Amino acid sequence: MIVSKTHCHASHVLRVNGDKSIIYDKCYLKLEKTIHNITFFLKAKPTTRQISGFVKQLEERKEKLLARKCLVHSKLSKKCVKKIKAVRKYGVVGYRLCDGILHIFSCNQNSSHKNKLKKAIGMHFEGKIEVQAIKESLNPQCLIKCGGEIINEEKKIQGSLGMFGEISSQQNHVESFSNVVAITSGHLFKEGDLAKVQHLEQRIGRCIWPNENMYEMGRSVDNVHDVSVISIHNSVLGLSLKTIEGLNEKVLVYGQPLSTLTDRMVFKYGATTSKTEGFVQKVSDFELFDGEVMVILPHVAFERFSNKGDSGSIVLTRVGDSLYAVGIIYGGEFRLLNAECFSAKNETIAASLRVALGRFTKATKKYITFDTI
Repeated sequence: MIVSKTHCHASHVLRVNGDKSIIYDKCYLKLEKTIHNITFFLKAKPTTRQISGFVKQLEERKEKLLARKCLVHSKLSKKCVKKIKAVRKYGVVGYRLCDGILHIFSCNQNSSHKNKLKKAIGMHFEGKIEVQAIKESLNPQCLIKCGGEIINEEKKIQGSLGMFGEISSQQNHVESFSNVVAITSGHLFKEGDLAKVQHLEQRIGRCIWPNENMYEMGRSVDNVHDVSVISIHNSVLGLSLKTIEGLNEKVLVYGQPLSTLTDRMVFKYGATTSKTEGFVQKVSDFELFDGEVMVILPHVAFERFSNKGDSGSIVLTRVGDSLYAVGIIYGGEFRLLNAECFSAKNETIAASLRVALGRFTKATKKYITFDTI
């Protein structure tokens, strides 16, 4: 007996509580295109009473289609989203609607503060609201003990060294440090922290970004949207500048918004899970302010695109013959209060590399160029 198996990637499997908006979007797009093509074909024919009747019916169907299409884009009213953003000055850093519960992510965890936010936003949202700390919601993928690829000994955490680059400006240059830098996730190191890698006794460099003074009052200090930039010590250049085995390709930073990558296959190399592949998922009613984030689901169901120790890995994709770096991994699936959010299981959250490098350049007036990975 011959058994045939058909596989599809996890982001294409329908779940009861999953985000199905991408399916609706594709169906509406297909219907719109079909109606447009038929209408165009009929209008090119000699006009008759019967053809005119068909064209009128098609135009009516198109109007209904567009009206219904608008209904599926968001379950949050514009007033509600506007109100959420209006309370950013009180420490709100983002939101996500999942399984009918509106989760508000905040830096301030005072009980009275939570109640005020619920009351203010609840006037514009019919449903349950949970206010929770961003650092307790999004699980940074770093280990509490040694064993990863790049290590912050002081914090006793580790992640993945994303890639190497070269910094353009030599202002305030320290002689013992080169113009070569390593990139990893922004929550692993802050300015002044020393970095190590496994199997080397000596430290490889010192963090020059982000610094503690970059954040305005009320903004998140969890560095979700940032990269840590490690200035490499001259003495270890020969030991540390290694490209990914089997890759060694020139990499370009993706210059478009992350929303243009929906359903695209991406891959990464991490210190814990090595090479994995996944697909960018569209998630409605989800935003972390002051930057862009992408949600990635694994290519193989019941596995993970990333795990603890993979923070800082560069998310890559191919467009034609070019290799693009699109994001940098921050953490795993959201832990959402009082919700068994099936659509968030096995997710990886990655920040936009374009936005992170733009923030670095704007603040420091320095540029980082990348060669191979």
